[in-house]
Amino acid sequence: MLETPAPEGPAPGTCTDLHPEDLHLPVPAGPLDRTHRTGPPLLAIWVTRPQPGPPPGPPDLNRLQRPRTRPRSVQEPCSTRLEPRTRHGPKEVARDLDEQPGLPRSGHAMAALPAWHEDDALLFGGYTETARLTSQAVLSNECVWLIGGWEGGQRFLNDVWKFDLKTGSWSEMNPTGVQMPEISRFQAVAVGSKVYIHTHRSVEEIVVLDTSNVDAPTLSIEKVQGSTPAVEDSPSVPPSRGLHSVTLIGESLYLFGGAPAKGPMLQDLWRLDLSSMTWSEIKAQAGQLRPTPRCSHVATALWGRYLVAYQGAFYAAPGQLSMLDPEHELVVFDTLEHRWLEQGKEFVCQLKETGEGQWPSPRNASTLVPLQTGDGADSAELLLVGGWKAFEQSFASTHILSFTLSQ
Repeated sequence: MLETPAPEGPAPGTCTDLHPEDLHLPVPAGPLDRTHRTGPPLLAIWVTRPQPGPPPGPPDLNRLQRPRTRPRSVQEPCSTRLEPRTRHGPKEVARDLDEQPGLPRSGHAMAALPAWHEDDALLFGGYTETARLTSQAVLSNECVWLIGGWEGGQRFLNDVWKFDLKTGSWSEMNPTGVQMPEISRFQAVAVGSKVYIHTHRSVEEIVVLDTSNVDAPTLSIEKVQGSTPAVEDSPSVPPSRGLHSVTLIGESLYLFGGAPAKGPMLQDLWRLDLSSMTWSEIKAQAGQLRPTPRCSHVATALWGRYLVAYQGAFYAAPGQLSMLDPEHELVVFDTLEHRWLEQGKEFVCQLKETGEGQWPSPRNASTLVPLQTGDGADSAELLLVGGWKAFEQSFASTHILSFTLSQ
């Protein structure tokens, strides 16, 4: 929900004794369920869409070779996909008898695939099925790159794995350059051959994975700087946080929300100009709308202009983690006009499979990617998978959100 600006000061629900590494995602109380495979599967998500015609030799997931090696906590690609849309919406269907489709998952990673591929997205890991949570998966140079994550408990990961879309094989990569830190609750965004990795340590620098040579990637640290803040004593770069979103729009990265080590959830919006590696905060003007503070939300870009963020978690009271309202917590920022749009008047969104009046259950730690369903100038479809209702359950549901700009 968008709100009008309020006076600066402590926000309701301020919490000073909880850290994002200790909150917002479920910690298994005991051993994970070993009746399923111990590592997160690679799920192929398929939704009906126009086929532009594949290039010579596109991969066929029905014929992918079983990989000889695979990342820790990531099993060989399982043959799970969505059936074509029906009046009941898409659902995951296993190709192999030993796979169980539709397992609840949260804290997983999902990468959108190129238009020539027969699938729309690949899913990795997540609670409750597996041990790898809060990793990131991005598409770069015809490969999906799986980075870092959390195994539950106290173990954080710093590994980098490559899944080749043409051969269907995993390869563990050892990038040259600096060493990858152990990271969780971070964001990774691919910009061409560079993958920008923003963690809670990314205050004066940002980690960059260069995939120009897919067989010999490099890892480096790039310095970032801040522009002069409009308000004296305001930060010039985004303060440290986790469980935020970072989205590529044009030639810039847009960082929104998240949770600091202490204090309330965040609702600030920042832009990193990749040409100068300079941060600037985008503040709502007097009388303009701004979103509810949140963390563990999902975000994506539409038409190279709009930042779309959905759901997430917030503090309803100190230490009381609650889910945002799914009907009113899809927020849209126009990067050209530098303002948040008003739902109902400037855009509408509804569930594709059920229509108006039905919404996914309140959740955080889900994934969201746009579907390539055509060239509509003012309408799009978004794929929402899984999620978690704090300390209660993970969801197995998959939804398609229909998004339309109002004329």
